[in-house]
Amino acid sequence: MQFTSYFQNDVMVKRPYIQVRWLEQVISAPLRREVQSDGRIRH
Repeated sequence: MQFTSYFQNDVMVKRPYIQVRWLEQVISAPLRREVQSDGRIRH
């Protein structure tokens, strides 16, 4: 799985309890998907 440098260096560093396999599961089968006004996608 590919991440932005912001996500790797800011988000993941501040939240070491987040596991990459959780992210993969959410991306592959999200409960909900929302496109924000700035174009980013929330899962």
